[in-house]
Amino acid sequence: MPCRKRRRQDILTGNPGPLDRVRQAELLVTRSFGVDPHELYQPSRGPKPAADARQAMMYLAHVLFGLSIGQVGQIYRRDRKTVRHACRKFEDLRDDPVFDRFIDQLEMQLSPVAMAGLAQLDRPCAVPPVRGGER
Repeated sequence: MPCRKRRRQDILTGNPGPLDRVRQAELLVTRSFGVDPHELYQPSRGPKPAADARQAMMYLAHVLFGLSIGQVGQIYRRDRKTVRHACRKFEDLRDDPVFDRFIDQLEMQLSPVAMAGLAQLDRPCAVPPVRGGER
């Protein structure tokens, strides 16, 4: 019952719920990676840019928006192990200062979405090359 009540309150106050915030964030992330938002939901891995964008969204949905690993897995139709792998991968990539700045830029642009439900998705961030997972 609390979830339904909270969702109804979000609708009445105009504040988007967590899933709405994730959907807004997807627009910025997919533009930054140069992929179509629908590619995040493909059942297969897909091209490397799509897989990287999906992993970035899984990481941000968990870390920035506070969704559980299970919730993130449900959104992107992946199991919890896959979501944990994406989160670990992006944490490891943050050891690279260039990649860390890229994620910081995404988080700064998305933090209004996360904190106040406001989308400031004016321009995509430049994506540095993502290591690992090459075909």
